[in-house]
Amino acid sequence: MPQLGIDFGFMWNVSLAMGVYTASFVTEAIRSGVNAIPLGQAEAARSIGMPFGMTMTQVLLPQAFRYVVPPLASVLIALTKNTSLAAGFGVAEATFRMRGLLNDHATERVAIFIGFAVGYIVIVELISFGAYLFERKWAVTR
Repeated sequence: MPQLGIDFGFMWNVSLAMGVYTASFVTEAIRSGVNAIPLGQAEAARSIGMPFGMTMTQVLLPQAFRYVVPPLASVLIALTKNTSLAAGFGVAEATFRMRGLLNDHATERVAIFIGFAVGYIVIVELISFGAYLFERKWAVTR
C-alpha cells in the first residue's frame, strides 16, 4: 500500500495486518458453526418462504453461535499471544516493555519473566473463562 501512496502510519498498518490475519480464522470458525447446523433447518426456513438473508440471521446464525464459541475463544487467545509478534516490528506492547525492563533491571530478569508470563496467563484465563460461561449458557444438546 505505501507503494501506491497509501500510508496510515506504522501502528495502523500493524493493526490492519493482524486484523486481516485473524479475520480469516474468525470467518472459518463461523463457517464451521454454520455447517454444524443440520441442513433441515435451512430447508424448513426456505419452505415457509424466508429469503436467504432472513434464514441466515433468524435461523442459522443464532444456532451456529453455540458451536462457534470454543473456536472463537481459541482465535482470541491466539491473537493475544500473536500481539507479541508485533514487538518484532517495533510496536510498544508487552514484549517491548519487557525488553525495556530487562535493560533497566538486569538483575531481576527471572522476576520480570515470571511477571509477564503470569500476565499472559491471566489474560488467556479470562478469555477461557468467558468462553466457558458462554458455552454453559448456550449449551448444545443433542
